[in-house]
Amino acid sequence: MHQRPVDQAVPAALSRPSAPAPGTPRPAGPAEFPLLSAQAGIHYAGQINPKSPALNTADVVEIQGTLDETLFERALLRTVTEAETLGVCVSETDGEPRQRVLPPDPERLLHRIDLRDAGRPAEEAARDWMHTDLTRAADLGEAGQLTTQALFRVADDRYWWYQRVHHIAVDAYALQLVGSRVAELYTALATGQEPAATRFAPLRDLVEEETRYLESEQYTADREFWTARMAGRPEPVTPASGAGAGRAGALVPPMRHVPRRPVRPSPPRRSPTPSPPVTSSAPVPTCPPPPWTGSPAPPKPSRRPGRNWSSPPPPATCTASPAPRTSYSACR
Repeated sequence: MHQRPVDQAVPAALSRPSAPAPGTPRPAGPAEFPLLSAQAGIHYAGQINPKSPALNTADVVEIQGTLDETLFERALLRTVTEAETLGVCVSETDGEPRQRVLPPDPERLLHRIDLRDAGRPAEEAARDWMHTDLTRAADLGEAGQLTTQALFRVADDRYWWYQRVHHIAVDAYALQLVGSRVAELYTALATGQEPAATRFAPLRDLVEEETRYLESEQYTADREFWTARMAGRPEPVTPASGAGAGRAGALVPPMRHVPRRPVRPSPPRRSPTPSPPVTSSAPVPTCPPPPWTGSPAPPKPSRRPGRNWSSPPPPATCTASPAPRTSYSACR
């Protein structure tokens, strides 16, 4: 996900429209452009096991209080429209993976599910629904497979907002950016204010920026620096093994098993030895805390867990006069 600097943000009023009105002829299909280097790596990993859901990433946001579901859906639609990476569709042309950005479908964007009368605990039903969606492999070549957006109503004043996105489009940090933008737009719509400018830049701009870097002298200098820096380093250990391991010209060195050293068990803990009683014949003084006068202010307590902050902390030490030195430990 690509964000512009703050001073280059585009006003929300100038952002790409959400979707054409019904009956409006759609323009020609969106142009395709290459994947980013990071996207290409993820696409390759997905081709190894296309039926695996391992590349799905998701989060759940709990919303407490009154929520206008219609305004929330409008804010979400606007955010998904601004963040083009959420509309990516990947296909192969002449064996090369390429991507295109499709506008969101307002009718299929958000699942609104009321679980207050589900016949079983609402949170349990929501978790089952999310688990089913999260364990389903996404087909990146089909529109609408990249993401899932759902709003569960689990109580009268509590909602769960669930979003699942394929890792070729976002990571955990990008999901936080999406959540922040939805909250920002919802607040603006609810208060009748103009939304802040969007900082999401077109995905094609990021691809062109990476292409310029890969064709620049800076990339050549960076490559030479890191090649020299890593020269002489040992070959990385990989899980690859078998017939090719250990042969001349093998891609990876053979792996060897390193036995673990036995762990020496810890000695059993001993109970602490009780302190000997005070043998002084002098009476042990009592040390009541000084009266609280409110001035001067007490020392600021340290944040140790388990302390009750409703009353001022006891003093660290106390003195009594006269007091035998041998009984000073009783005043701590």
